[in-house]
Amino acid sequence: ALQSPSLPTKDKAKIIAALAYLIFPLDLISDTLPVVGIADDTALLFALFRLFVTIDDSVRTQAREKARWWFGE
Repeated sequence: ALQSPSLPTKDKAKIIAALAYLIFPLDLISDTLPVVGIADDTALLFALFRLFVTIDDSVRTQAREKARWWFGE
């Protein structure tokens, strides 16, 4: 998706930010706080879901092919 010229720069930035958040070992809000701690993770998943809807089928097909190449089938 990052290589697709049809995906807006704003959406590419969201993908990079989400990957960085997943790699970074600390949460923005600790998950030890009852409801608030999970809210940031839920917001991230919701944002990624909304972004996934905007990605076109050609990008999804390329991603599936790359995943098969990496992991086999």
